[in-house]
Amino acid sequence: MGALLWIVVILVILAIGGAIARSAMRKQRSQQLRGQFVPEYDHMVQQYQDPRSAERALEDRQKRVDYLQILPLATAGAQSLQRGVAWCAVPLRG
Repeated sequence: MGALLWIVVILVILAIGGAIARSAMRKQRSQQLRGQFVPEYDHMVQQYQDPRSAERALEDRQKRVDYLQILPLATAGAQSLQRGVAWCAVPLRG
């Protein structure tokens, strides 16, 4: 009977430790998302009315953006793009 009691005690301790670790990870994830999506975080929580759902949506959004592999333009490419945009802003005579 003593061995069974020890097994139960160990399982309870492991369960409590797991719950504490999960809570800490969730809190860290929330802080990270709040820092990354500063104005959007509060809006999403208000929209979803649930922080977990809002955080899930923000994580999905981040995964989509990461999948796109967006790279910065080189200086010459950025300048060329700016000239092209400026040229498009000139009204056409008709």
